[in-house]
Amino acid sequence: MWKFVLPFVALLATFSDGQTINKEVGSFQQFECDVNFPSTYLLNWMRGDEIVIRYLSANDAITATSANFTGRVSIIGAQRTLGITSLRITDAGQFFCSVHDLATVNDETNSARQTLFVYTRPTVTLPYSEYVVDAGGDVTFTCTVTSYPSSNVTWEHPDGTRSTGDVLRLRNATSQSQGQYRCSADNGFGTGMQYVNLVVRGGNISS
Repeated sequence: MWKFVLPFVALLATFSDGQTINKEVGSFQQFECDVNFPSTYLLNWMRGDEIVIRYLSANDAITATSANFTGRVSIIGAQRTLGITSLRITDAGQFFCSVHDLATVNDETNSARQTLFVYTRPTVTLPYSEYVVDAGGDVTFTCTVTSYPSSNVTWEHPDGTRSTGDVLRLRNATSQSQGQYRCSADNGFGTGMQYVNLVVRGGNISS
């Protein structure tokens, strides 16, 4: 299970300059360049200190693209909006446009910064849909969760009680241990769950 809860909190605290946008992995995002354009200019779309894509108005051409975004970024429309397709977790950061007036020296205008955070919803996997154990035996179920940021994992027992953590251990199984167990994962952006049915075989143990 990925463990990124604290780094995620720190990320939002660090990037407190402007609006935060949360988007799912694989989705599409646009950023508006909210500046006034001079007659001739050089436009840099930035992620922090990295140039994502560079546009030159004189010949209406893209002159450079970051290797991190090759094939996934474009300049859209008259307002030179940045479009990013197939978002990745590693795309996260602060985005802004920087417009350089080519008619003057060192004259540039930057747009407001927007922070992008890219997440995945939890995917839960269990090794069994049904498990058989002899009465008096021990059982260990491991719930494998893939998500970003990491998820809080909860097990719900057949009697309605709950326990936390991705591993569920049952000692000295009895007939009362039988039933359906549910593993749930929640990371604030979605919830995933899977079920396993426990069958206790043999014996006449009820407590």
